[in-house]
Amino acid sequence: MLAFKMRPQCKGLGIEIETSRIGISIHSFEGIRMFKARQLIAAAIAGCMVSFAALAADVSGKWNVTIETPQGARTPTMTLVQKGEEVTGTYHSQRGDMPMTGSLKGNDLKLSYTMGAGDRSMTINYEGTVEGDSIKGKVVMGQMGEGTFTAKKAP
Repeated sequence: MLAFKMRPQCKGLGIEIETSRIGISIHSFEGIRMFKARQLIAAAIAGCMVSFAALAADVSGKWNVTIETPQGARTPTMTLVQKGEEVTGTYHSQRGDMPMTGSLKGNDLKLSYTMGAGDRSMTINYEGTVEGDSIKGKVVMGQMGEGTFTAKKAP
């Protein structure tokens, strides 16, 4: 059972309510207004965070890639499809088309594809950072070594 003791006050619109057993005290409407203002600020911040998440990188589309390795430069293309953090697509090169899989977390992109089959297969791994319509990073080509890559989104 709760026991309430009320003491009316005549300061503006303020009132004072005290409870003798549960220790809750509301001293004025101004306190309530401040609480509501804090709720509105928290809601605005949450809305901004959702907006920033919506601005996260989107890699869907065709990309023109330049790979620099000790063996020389290559210029394949990639066609990517993004669904949330999951990225799939096709790597297009002189050696043919290969399916790619990977992920995008924030602006960090990881992609890979496997060429060849059986004992003669090799997985190629890309790790890069997406900045607008460009990607820069590192490519690891199994036993063939590593290199760097840049990619520009095709118009």
